[in-house]
Amino acid sequence: MLLTGFFLFFQSGVELLINNWTTTFLQNKLAVTPEKALYALSFQLVGLTVARLLLGRLLKKFSSLVVLTVSLLLIAVSNLVMYNTSSYNVAFIALILTGAGLAGGFPVILGYIGQLYARLSGTAFSIAFVIALTGNTIINYSFGLVQAQYGIQYLPVAMVLCIICMLIVLFVIRNNIASRVKL
Repeated sequence: MLLTGFFLFFQSGVELLINNWTTTFLQNKLAVTPEKALYALSFQLVGLTVARLLLGRLLKKFSSLVVLTVSLLLIAVSNLVMYNTSSYNVAFIALILTGAGLAGGFPVILGYIGQLYARLSGTAFSIAFVIALTGNTIINYSFGLVQAQYGIQYLPVAMVLCIICMLIVLFVIRNNIASRVKL
């Protein structure tokens, strides 16, 4: 239970990092207008929404572990591109891909929790959401401190570090629950 919650700790933190800091990042790093920054953020949400709609089909063809691993790698690569680009259009596409990569985290992990704790699913989901919201708060507060000290340009680096943590937790989860759930 704690491992799945810990994955969601980072997932929730990453989702809010994007929502809270992307517009400031784009305005400061790429000198875009607030309107263009909000437009890009909106399309990140479009990427997430479209990917969530396609997730059911993907999970019928591929294992949830593969889908989630590829999704996390997509987020990491997209953020490395964002960190290294000076082009608004490239950053825009990277944000859409980041949104698409974020789509699988909650549905897949909540599916694992539902399988593991079928009799106590309401309680298990509640615990997972408390852990996720804690991560949301801690990660965003921590990045606020980083941003104040070192600058907003490190947003993609923070995202990649969180993704690395998520990949590690995901493979620990796999090793611990593989015999009890459908991966």
